[in-house]
Order: sequence, then C-alpha cells, then structure tokens
Amino acid sequence: MNKDQSFDIQYVYFDISVNKDLIGRVVFKLYTEKAPKACSNFYELCQSDSNGYTNTLIHRIIKNFMIQAGDITYGNLDNINEELLGTGGESIYDNSSFFEDENHTDPEEFKTKRDDYKQRHMKLVMANYGEPNTNKSQFFILTADDSSHLVGKHTVFGEVVHGLEVIRLLENVEVSEETGFPKSLCYISKSGEFVEGMEIPFAKGCNSQISGDIYTEFPCDEFSIADDDFDHALKVIETIKSSGGALFKQKKYSDATFKYLKSLRYTNEFIPDIDINKDLHVAYKQMKVTLYLNLALCYINSKNYELGLKFCDYILDNGHGLKPETIAKAHYRKSLCLIPKFRYEDALKELKLGLQQVPEDQNISKKILFVEELIEKQKEKQKQKMSKFFE
Repeated sequence: MNKDQSFDIQYVYFDISVNKDLIGRVVFKLYTEKAPKACSNFYELCQSDSNGYTNTLIHRIIKNFMIQAGDITYGNLDNINEELLGTGGESIYDNSSFFEDENHTDPEEFKTKRDDYKQRHMKLVMANYGEPNTNKSQFFILTADDSSHLVGKHTVFGEVVHGLEVIRLLENVEVSEETGFPKSLCYISKSGEFVEGMEIPFAKGCNSQISGDIYTEFPCDEFSIADDDFDHALKVIETIKSSGGALFKQKKYSDATFKYLKSLRYTNEFIPDIDINKDLHVAYKQMKVTLYLNLALCYINSKNYELGLKFCDYILDNGHGLKPETIAKAHYRKSLCLIPKFRYEDALKELKLGLQQVPEDQNISKKILFVEELIEKQKEKQKQKMSKFFE
C-alpha cells in the first residue's frame, strides 16, 4: 500500500505471548476516517515482516490505566536495549520523523465505548514524546473507563473489538513498581490484517457457551450484573459452573478448569460482605468450596497433582463450619494427588482423616485397603534392595 493513498483497511490483530506461550489474539478496529495517518502507520507496521510490531515487547503495564508497546527500535526481541527501551520508535512516513496528531480533542473519544450488548471496547491511542505532533510507532491500549485527562495530548485511532480477556490477563502480569515493566516476557508474537473468518484464539480460557455461559471472562467487564445485585450474580456464577460441569462430563478437563476458574473469579468479585447479606455471604462461601473441589478433580484428571493439592488444602486449611462430607471429599481428593507421587503414607493419613468424618463411606474404606497394599509392596521392594547389599 502506498502510504500517501487513502486508507480503508479496518481491522488488524496482535497475537500476544507471555514467556513464549501464546495467550490469545487481540483484534482492533481502526478509525480510518478520524485518524487516517495513525491508522495507515499502524497497519503498515502490523504488516511488516522485518521492522514492525511482530516480535516486539510490551514494555509498560499500569493496571486499570493502560498497556504500552510499539518501541520497534529498542524493543525487538532480537535486539532488546533495556536502557533505552521505551524511548525509541519509527514511523512509515520517515524513520527519523514524527507525524502529526489527529482525533485528539473530543473528550468522548477517551472514554470506554460500550456496544448494544454492553461489551467494553478499549481505546487504541498513540504514545508520544510529551509534545504535540510527536507520533512514531509507540502506542497504548487504554484500560481505564475514562481517560479524559489525556484530551488534547494523544491521538485516538482505534478500539479493541475482540480479545478483551487477553488484555485483562496482561494487566495481571507482575510488573516493576517503579517502571511498570513486566517481570515476564510479554510481547507481540505476530501481527497483521484481520479479515472475517480468521480465528480468534484464547489459550488461557474457554469460549464455549455450553450450558448458557455467555459472560465475559473477567467480571469487571460484565455489565449485565449490577454491583449490588448479589442474587443475579450468584445465578451467573452457577451458570458458568454448570458450563464447567458439562465440559468435564465430555472429559474436556482443561476447558472445564478454565470455566471453574472463571466462576471463581466472579465469586470473589461479587461475594457480599457478611454484614450486608449473611445468607448470601454463606452461599457464596459454599460456592467457593464447591469450585475448589471441582478444580482439584480437574487437576487430578489432568495429572497436575501439585495444583490439585493446592485446592484441597484451600478447603482443609479453612474447614471450620463445613459439612463432614465436604471435608471428607477434600481429604479423599488430596489422597488422589499424593498416590501418583508415591507418597503413600501421606495418602493413607488423608484417607483416615476422611473416614473419621464419614465412617460409613465405602469408597474411602476401599481406597485405604488399596493404599495399604501399595505401602506393603513398597516395603517389600525396599527389603529386596537392602538384601542385595548383604549377599
């Protein structure tokens, strides 16, 4: 495309990776009529194979404000300059020159846009060098609802239309308190033009709407729930949990795990204070315990026993007031995490603690016999090994 021609490409994408693992795709709609120069510049840098956004760092994250990237001079993965990172950049108009501001005086442009479905559309904004008309390649994604203090200072040239959940995951990456620089390697692993029909992968979640889960990945972006509507929020949480259950039945353990984690995020977000609504507070606490148990089972089936142990311990470390059946289930599932790690004595201890809670439970009794057998076999093997030293 000739940079002097009129520009009409509307959509581009970034694939975002953290520590070399793809987390998902973000799709932007460009405001080609309002900011043609910025859009043309951004598009060309998305398309460039050698000197564009692909394989460049996301170098600054300030949660609930913005995510900054685009230093193609000092932030390229093949040649990172940590000392100068965040000071470089190039434009398609002239590598050493800036281009002028556009679409920067309307306060409404600096506010989060919401569509008919109340979905949040974060704004895409040019970063500059602190002076008017100093745009190159650096940009930031506004994650704040209202950034009208930036009016007159920055060009707004697009919005996020897909991949909000990817942005939220980036926001939760640990960063330096002084600089906002991510402590994990966060970067744009691929960029280009987005056309209808292309996939929008999200590697750290499940977009399935099975069982009616139509809700955003992060509760802060779900506008269908009022802040104080705890009853409705609990119904949403139940729906998301049911989605996880349906996927678990299909043996899609990874997807089920993502759904239960999503449900847990909503639970933590909306749980009412005990002084506001004691009954609902208790209901939310019970939901958390159920989700912990479900997550433990998912991790057991995925052979991720360390995480399974963690969620069992969440329950057992805070077991006051729980039903005996619930405590027993946590002990039982903890034993299932310990057995594959050959920690048979520890597993037996958990099973016996579980049986104390529900003495009539046949599954626990059978598992105790099974583990006792494993312990005897383990002892026999050790005896045989020791006997060889005295032959």
